[in-house]
Amino acid sequence: MLTTSNNWLIGGLFIATTCLSLLAKIVGQVADLKGYPSEIMLVSLYCLFGSIKSALVTLILKETQTLGC
Repeated sequence: MLTTSNNWLIGGLFIATTCLSLLAKIVGQVADLKGYPSEIMLVSLYCLFGSIKSALVTLILKETQTLGC
């Protein structure tokens, strides 16, 4: 079982990973927008893939979580 200090460490690592991946995404978007003529299509693709990733994470976490009722 994880202790509270381990939970804080894992949570901190998750936050750092999220920040770094968001930074990479923003840098990638800037590079894409310079070379891609249709911004609305690019934004639509980013939203689509973000929704797909969110659905996959939800399905994975749903299997590992229990209800706290």
